[in-house]
Amino acid sequence: MKLPIKDPWRAWYSDKQVGGGYVVGYGALTLVTVRGAGHMVPTYQPERALLMFSSFLCGKLPPPS
Repeated sequence: MKLPIKDPWRAWYSDKQVGGGYVVGYGALTLVTVRGAGHMVPTYQPERALLMFSSFLCGKLPPPS
């Protein structure tokens, strides 16, 4: 899609623990992964899923550390 990178690739953290996953921002598109989760993220990683969704609702990226 050749979108410009707005926020470079980085790890994000859940409750100061081991990385929650990775995030990268491309203009109006953001890709967020959740470490240790299957295709049903809230079932496998509920705390990380809540943090990711809350960040989305606030219009922010998940916290870097």
